[in-house]
Amino acid sequence: MIEGNRISQAALYSVQRAFVAALQYKSELATYTDIDRNGKPTTVIETSAQWENIGNTPAIDVRMVFGSVQRNGELTEEEFIGLNLAETTLTTSAIAPKAVVESNMIRQREEWFLGKSSHDQHWFYWGWMVYKDIFPDTEIHVTELCWKIEEIKWKVAENGKHVGKPFFSAVPCVQHNCIDKFCGDYATIIHAAQSK
Repeated sequence: MIEGNRISQAALYSVQRAFVAALQYKSELATYTDIDRNGKPTTVIETSAQWENIGNTPAIDVRMVFGSVQRNGELTEEEFIGLNLAETTLTTSAIAPKAVVESNMIRQREEWFLGKSSHDQHWFYWGWMVYKDIFPDTEIHVTELCWKIEEIKWKVAENGKHVGKPFFSAVPCVQHNCIDKFCGDYATIIHAAQSK
């Protein structure tokens, strides 16, 4: 009977627990114009990641990171964890069942997307989330995301100026699109979340 109760309890947890999934990233033109170092107005593009708790109970003690970097090849583990990136911000919150939340906003000037780069360099957007469910004695959960931007296109007006926001063509990174212990760096991510 005790074993049957344990199995029933585990089944209940698996159906009712919080489960946070990475949806997509979202890029929009800012509602303001920034001023560059030379005092000239410049267009700002804001990018964030969207996460949804598709579970039936709240995700609590949520810690998330979202960042971007340009590099040759896939991200290193240190870059993905974000320990060495000054612009990486750890945010904390709770996520209600069926709710969607956005990560911290990355604000980049239009020139960020126009820089000359070698054929091997790509922009990456990446992030991770660590959270707990409300049930006692359950393991900490991890969700990771990573996208490699393969192409950035703009609509161009007759005068040659860009119109609207850039369109990103992206593919998943080779690693870092995973959940919980299916992530090879599960323990490392949890340690990073608790120490930042």
